[in-house]
Amino acid sequence: FAEATKVRLSTEERADIEIDLGDGRMYRRRIERGEFERMIEPWVERTIACCRRALRDAGLAAADIDRVVMVGGSTRVPLVRRAVGEFFGTEPYAALDPDLVVALGAAVQASIVSGADRSRLLLDVIPLSLGVETVGGGVAKLIHRNQSAPARATEMFSTSVDGQTSIKIHVVQGEREMVSDCRSLGEFHLGGLPPMHDGLPQLEVALLAD
Repeated sequence: FAEATKVRLSTEERADIEIDLGDGRMYRRRIERGEFERMIEPWVERTIACCRRALRDAGLAAADIDRVVMVGGSTRVPLVRRAVGEFFGTEPYAALDPDLVVALGAAVQASIVSGADRSRLLLDVIPLSLGVETVGGGVAKLIHRNQSAPARATEMFSTSVDGQTSIKIHVVQGEREMVSDCRSLGEFHLGGLPPMHDGLPQLEVALLAD
């Protein structure tokens, strides 16, 4: 019902819904497009934030983009098109079926992955930085976001106390500087090490992302 209502409100100003609750009970309601747009506004704002971050990572401004092609069925929603048009300062290109664009893109990617098309190069990138926890709850980033995958990074770390024979390695994902603000991917304890002395880079940590 939700999907059908969204589709209707993309072309109509209002939609009447009717849901059978069982036992002879029916739920009926009319939803106006304005109400629907207020519901989805936070998600649209998140989408624009992703566009802003992508431009920043690419070193571009919105004005540098010549044409915006809408991809996916939800781009038919008037609020989405308005928000994207206002952000980029240009009317989104809507001559293509957004669902067909997704299908074509998936077909091209499948062709590249299978080896059938060798004329194109497809590169996956790391969406968020990967690092390890340091003393004090900080994050030492080893693999930075937007690096091509697979990626590998190594770094030398010193121990925090004299005579240390074990260490906990906590791997996290995120862009913040503190572990508490990042996502934990896992941790493991390395024990049975010979006594290590503080201030000497005795341990090498390597991360591999594929």
